Amino acid sequence: MKLLTKTSIYYTLFLIPILLVSATFFYFFTLHEVGESSENLLSDRVDVIKEYLKENDTISLYTLQENKELNIKEISIEKTIPKTFSDTLIYSTSKKEYIANKVLKTSFVLNDKNYAITVWKSTIEIYELIEVIFYTFLILIVLLLLISIYINSRISKRIWQPFWITLEQLKKIRVTNNNVDEFEKTEIIEFNELNQSVSQMMNKMIVDFNNQKKFSENASHELQTPLAIIKSKVELLLQSENLKETDIHTLLSIDDSLVRLNRINKALLLLSKIENRQFIASSIIAINEIIKNKISLNEEFLNNKKINLEFYSNSELCLEMNQELSYVLVNNLLQNAIRHNYEGGIINIEIKDKSLFISNSGSKKSLDINKIFNRFEKESIQTNSIGLGLSICKEIAEVSNLKLAYTFENDLHIFSIKQSSIDSLK
Repeated sequence: MKLLTKTSIYYTLFLIPILLVSATFFYFFTLHEVGESSENLLSDRVDVIKEYLKENDTISLYTLQENKELNIKEISIEKTIPKTFSDTLIYSTSKKEYIANKVLKTSFVLNDKNYAITVWKSTIEIYELIEVIFYTFLILIVLLLLISIYINSRISKRIWQPFWITLEQLKKIRVTNNNVDEFEKTEIIEFNELNQSVSQMMNKMIVDFNNQKKFSENASHELQTPLAIIKSKVELLLQSENLKETDIHTLLSIDDSLVRLNRINKALLLLSKIENRQFIASSIIAINEIIKNKISLNEEFLNNKKINLEFYSNSELCLEMNQELSYVLVNNLLQNAIRHNYEGGIINIEIKDKSLFISNSGSKKSLDINKIFNRFEKESIQTNSIGLGLSICKEIAEVSNLKLAYTFENDLHIFSIKQSSIDSLK
């Protein structure tokens, strides 16, 4: 979820209850004020009626009674009716229905006569007015909410624009370029501090990267010379005629270890180069021809173990990757299938659905998917594997936007390669 979206959601979640509480308060406040206004109106009307009674203005009283706005009757002098407001339904002959009314009842003593006074006023128009006001206010709230969200979105986009620019620049930064473009200065102090911190961090990363790169290359280079010297000395000793059989076995063991150490040194250097993104140039590589070439180069190993290899292809597989890495990838997968196979086993190489599948017989149980691509992880200690082949394949797949997967089906170990889609990387 994007930051702007999350901010808008929180803003909306806080704003909606505030607006609803405000609308509810406004509704009941308006209802109370209108009700109080009606009661004051009825009280004023009672005061007018009392004045008419004092002045003996029967004509005005008669007019009010004819308009069905009041009812006056004489009651016992001992009876007192307190001033009471109530809501009731009164039948309207004109509208043929019962209508809500606010009623005021009280008593008034004049010239030793006690009058019961009842006045009322229809509240239906008032409630209709309140309803109109309520819905109008509700519409205004919705419009206010939408406008607030829109304004918040626009303002947030404008305010956060420097952040997005910095983010885009970070996506384009490569430590192999040995430089960091200067970040754009903004009016916001926090973003300037962020840009400054990121710039310092990236410059330090470039320095550390170059130091690590130099160390790896120097270490590998420096190891090559003593390894070559030791190997040549061992070969000279093996040519000596005064060696005992035990000495020969010891020297051969040393020579095997030197060969293995040399392979590890080259593999680690290759891994370091891949991780440091030193294989940048890429192109469209025809994998079918590389497979045929690597099968031919490994034919001696296949024959020695009497492995039956079948290559099926009904289309041309093309992958976008570095050419040198494509040879390493195919060769490592093929040698892995040979090395971990048994004598008389099978290897099937198939190209279908724009994917490469290399399956081989071998162990009767599935490999640990969580470990097989780890460095120096070997399924069997009896093989001459250095435990880096699949790790190199995994690194090549990651830098080349490829998906490398392992499955175990029908007693066959299956490794598959296909180009990852752009959508899957987002």
